[in-house]
Amino acid sequence: MKSEAKASARASIGPLLARTWYAAGPERSYHQLADQFARLSEQGRLDTPDPLPAGRHFLWLVLSVPLNRAMFDDEPCPVEELHRFADTAVDAFLKLYGV
Repeated sequence: MKSEAKASARASIGPLLARTWYAAGPERSYHQLADQFARLSEQGRLDTPDPLPAGRHFLWLVLSVPLNRAMFDDEPCPVEELHRFADTAVDAFLKLYGV
């Protein structure tokens, strides 16, 4: 997660760096999740009429608090807390997109 903070800091050095990092990181992850969610929807296991926003929702539900903490807090997030974030992210996601 420290790489996100470094890339953000370097964005002022060059917009190309920021765009390249975004395309290879978050945007790629959104699309990979969207592909998986589309398959799960086809199987009747999720209800994601538009899987790309669902991928974005899921990733941010999982990462938002730990990512901000990693960028702005010197204390590492305990593993147990990361597991709780992941569990509650899945619960929230399934309330919106579950069948």
